Amino acid sequence: MGAKIEAGAHVATLLINDPQHVTIGRGAVIGGGAIINSHSVEGEYLIVAENIIGNKATIGLNSLLLAGACVGNSATVGARSVLLKHKSVPPEEKWVGTPAKKIG
Repeated sequence: MGAKIEAGAHVATLLINDPQHVTIGRGAVIGGGAIINSHSVEGEYLIVAENIIGNKATIGLNSLLLAGACVGNSATVGARSVLLKHKSVPPEEKWVGTPAKKIG
C-alpha cells in the first residue's frame, strides 16, 4: 500500500495521509510541508476520496489538498493555498489562496 508516484516526480513532504488514495503524475512537484489528505470526518461519516495530481503539476510549499481535490496536468496550486474537498484545478491553470481560486 502506498501512493502511486510516477517517474521524475519530486515529493518534498512527508504529509501524505491515506497514500493508497493518492496518485502523483510524471514530473510533478510537491512542495515541502504540503499536506495531501484523502479523508475527512463529517459528523458521523468518514469521507474518503482520491487525490490525483497530474503530470508536471506543482503543489506549492505548505499547501493543503483536501479529500478528492485534484490538480490537472501542468497546473499549479500556489504556496500556502487550500484546495477544498472535491475541487479540481483544470490543466495549465494557477490557483492560489484560502480557499484556492483561479488567478490570471
